[in-house]
Amino acid sequence: MRRAAANAAAWLSSRGKIPITPFAPYSTHMDDAALSTLVAEYAKPDPRTREGVVAAIALENVLKDEAEFSKPRMIVSSSGAHGWRPQFAAQKMLSIVRSGRGSDAAVAWLRLAPSITRGSGGAVKLLYGVECAQAIPLTNEIRLLPFSEVPPSSTLDWIVSEHARANESPVVHGFTVAPSAALFRPGVVEPIFRDTSEDLQNQPPATFFSDLDDAARLLALIPKMIPREAAHWFHYDDPDVALLGDFGLTRQGIELQPTMVTAPVEVTAESMAGVVSAYRKLAKSDMERVNLALDRIVRSRCQFVTGNRAIDLAIVLEVLFMNADRDEHSYKISLRAARLLRDDVLARQRTFQEVRRLYEMRSTVVHTGSAKNEYNVDGTKVSAHEIVEAVDIVCTEAIRAFLRLGGIPSDWRAIELA
Repeated sequence: MRRAAANAAAWLSSRGKIPITPFAPYSTHMDDAALSTLVAEYAKPDPRTREGVVAAIALENVLKDEAEFSKPRMIVSSSGAHGWRPQFAAQKMLSIVRSGRGSDAAVAWLRLAPSITRGSGGAVKLLYGVECAQAIPLTNEIRLLPFSEVPPSSTLDWIVSEHARANESPVVHGFTVAPSAALFRPGVVEPIFRDTSEDLQNQPPATFFSDLDDAARLLALIPKMIPREAAHWFHYDDPDVALLGDFGLTRQGIELQPTMVTAPVEVTAESMAGVVSAYRKLAKSDMERVNLALDRIVRSRCQFVTGNRAIDLAIVLEVLFMNADRDEHSYKISLRAARLLRDDVLARQRTFQEVRRLYEMRSTVVHTGSAKNEYNVDGTKVSAHEIVEAVDIVCTEAIRAFLRLGGIPSDWRAIELA
C-alpha cells in the first residue's frame, strides 16, 4: 500500500505538478502534522484532471494504514448505508481542503469521525409539481415547505446547479422544471455508524422517508396534483456529520412522466388539514388499498391519452369499491380455458385451479399491492412463479386453439356444456 502511494507521489512529482517528499516509514497511525502536509499537497491538483485522480488514489492508500479503518463499519445515509473506507474518507478530506477549511481541519475530521454517534437534522423530500405560499404542518412532525425554506446544504446547491445546467442549453438537454416545494420531517439518526449486518430498512432515516412518501402520495387528493420527487436526503445540522452522511443523490422516479404543460398546483393548509393523521389511523389492509389507489390516480394524471387515464381510474374504482372475493369472471375464464384446452378430467381440474389462482394473485395485488409466495393447487403448495409460468402456457395454447378454430367463439356454451 505504501509502495502504491509512493509510486503515485513519484509520478506526480515527475510531472512537475506538486512537489511531494518520500513517505515516512510504515506506521499504523501517521503523525497528524505529517498527514496534514500530505493532504495539503494532494488537494492541489484539479480533481477533474488525471493528476487529481492519482492524488486521491495516493491518499486512499496512505489512509489504509490508519487506525480509524481497523474494522469494517457502515454509515447510515439516505440511500441506505455506505462503507467507512479509506476511499470515502480521502474524498471527504480533499473536499474539506478545497472548500478553504485547510488540511489541519481535514485531519481533525478524520480523527473525529469514528467517534460521532448521532446526527440531528431532518429528512427532506424535494418535490416537483407542488407549491405552497408558506410552511404547512401536515402532522406534528411533517411540514410542507416552500422551496425558499428548504434547509441549505451542498446537496441542495448541487440540485440547483443541475437545474441551471439543464436549462442553459434546452436544445441539447431539454427543459427541466424547477423543484417548487419539499416535505420535511425533523429527526435524529442514532447511531450513525452501524454494524455491517444490521437491517437498516426499519430504522431512521429510512422510516422518516417512508413517512414522507405517504405524505407525498396523499397530496394527490388535491385535484390535478401530480406530486413528483426531485430527490430526497437527510439534512444534518452539523457540517462534520453531514460529511459522513452525504453519499450520492437519491431519487425516486414515477412510471410515467407528466406533460410539461402541467403547472404546479398550490397546496393550502385547509386542503390537507387532518389528512395524514386520518390516513395513519386506517387498518393496514385499508391503507394498502388507499396507497394503490393514489398511485393509480397519479399515474392517470400523467397519461396523455384519455383512454389510458380511464383504465387507471377504473382500477382505482375497483380497488376502492370492490372486495377481493368477487370471482365470477375468474370462474368463467378458468372453466372455459380448462374445457377448451384439456380432455382429461384431472388435467382440466389442474388448469382450472391454476387459472383461478392466477386471478386470486391478481386480485391480491390489486387490493394489497403484493401477492403471496405460494398458492394451493390441487391440494399441493405451488409457488406464485410456477403458477404464472403455467398460465402463460395456457394463454399461448389458447391462441393456438383459436387459430385452429378460425377465431374466438362468440358463444362459449358449446364448449362449456360439451
